Amino acid sequence: MNILVDLRVLSGPWSGIAVYTSELMKALQKSKDPAHTFFYILTKNQSFEKKALSFLNALSGKRIFLSYGVYDPRNIFSLNFIILKNKINLYFTTQYFWPFGLLLCPVINMIHDIIPLTHQSLLAKSKKTRMKKFFEWSTLLGLKISFRTVVNSRTTLDSLENYFGKTHVSKCRIN
Repeated sequence: MNILVDLRVLSGPWSGIAVYTSELMKALQKSKDPAHTFFYILTKNQSFEKKALSFLNALSGKRIFLSYGVYDPRNIFSLNFIILKNKINLYFTTQYFWPFGLLLCPVINMIHDIIPLTHQSLLAKSKKTRMKKFFEWSTLLGLKISFRTVVNSRTTLDSLENYFGKTHVSKCRIN
């Protein structure tokens, strides 16, 4: 199985999402299944902290560089080219508000929290809070279209279920 992993989130400051992603990738790398081949997406001229560089250097697999950052919609066309060229079977991303329906393979995404939807007063200046309706719609779309959604805790799963309803979180798994 050819698995494409989006690691563009690792640029910039080392965050909770970066730690979670690196731990998940370390676990996947330990798999002795020779049928798994990993491909990693990074951004050209991406800068990394020392922790991220150390993690990236320990990964085995092929690195693929895109011209645009993780939030740039121009990547959709590049991603499909990469998926076709490398016969990708599964795309893993830490983003959950991308238009996954446009990609040519199943997607596993991640959701860490929905604080901008449930506690807007805490993040009044956040883009996600200011664009609540778009964030709400794109989160719901990500839940519906993804092959699987990985959530980091029971609290996150409960928040999603309370906000969107039980049927929309049926493909969520706690990891």
